[in-house]
Amino acid sequence: MAPNDIPDSWHLDKRVNVSIILALAGQVVMFAFIYGKLETRVANLEEKATILREVPERMAKVEVLLERIERALVRP
Repeated sequence: MAPNDIPDSWHLDKRVNVSIILALAGQVVMFAFIYGKLETRVANLEEKATILREVPERMAKVEVLLERIERALVRP
């Protein structure tokens, strides 16, 4: 085969087993599935992190309310 005899179109060599092609296709499908599940988990964790960031502020409000209740209970 001379250097100028490059084929114009891409083709699959007949020596490649169908099992290899199916295995690669299966890996691609599984990668897409796992990536989708991972994306969902990350979104859930980000949502929980947002909620957890609000906890100190909410706890401070609860502490203030408890102090007011304690003061009200101590007064005769």
